[in-house]
Amino acid sequence: QVYELDFVIEPHRETSFRVERVAANKTWTEPDVQWSLWRLVRGGAGADDDDAAGGASRVLLATATGASLAHTCTEVASLELQWRGARAGANASAAATRRGACRYVRREIRSLTAGDRRKYLAALRVAHELSDAEGQAKYGARFVSAQYLAALHNAQSWCYHFGCVFFTSHPAFQLALERSLQAVEPSIATPYWDFLLDSASYGGDVLRESVLFTDEYFGPVPAVGNNH
Repeated sequence: QVYELDFVIEPHRETSFRVERVAANKTWTEPDVQWSLWRLVRGGAGADDDDAAGGASRVLLATATGASLAHTCTEVASLELQWRGARAGANASAAATRRGACRYVRREIRSLTAGDRRKYLAALRVAHELSDAEGQAKYGARFVSAQYLAALHNAQSWCYHFGCVFFTSHPAFQLALERSLQAVEPSIATPYWDFLLDSASYGGDVLRESVLFTDEYFGPVPAVGNNH
């Protein structure tokens, strides 16, 4: 379990739920399962049903009958999955309720699939190529350009380095960029770079040796001394 959750799925990625076992060493074969997937709503406004446990209400997202349920969440949410089934030709039944969440998941950039890496880099390129006006006209108000963020970061009226403000300002910049990229491609979660892996392998030759600075990722760095 992760954070006391039974499952975590990601937004804008189809997920399939399937019954594999109902108890240790007992395989559930040929199930006739009734599925329902709910979004839990704190406060209950507009919900379809009440869930007394935890004070949440529920909004029905999907139902299915059969061996599995497939669904694509489109937003971050707390979820509840219910299933009830009876084995065909046998006097046996089972039911379960599982709590989960739909969350964006950050991964080390080299662990992205090739498809996810291409989506991320393509969206990043859009942020660099379009102006704020062009991007917002095409992708909506959450789009901000790389030029805007660079100007904000390099503002002459405020220094975002060499002080405690660094620790709050840069996550804010990163969140603004991530939301902009999600306006272009909603499945994106900004990856992180574990540069300690490169430092341990390449020492001072990271810019020349790391795979991140190749055409497969961000392109080579034509470094001269300390000027990059």
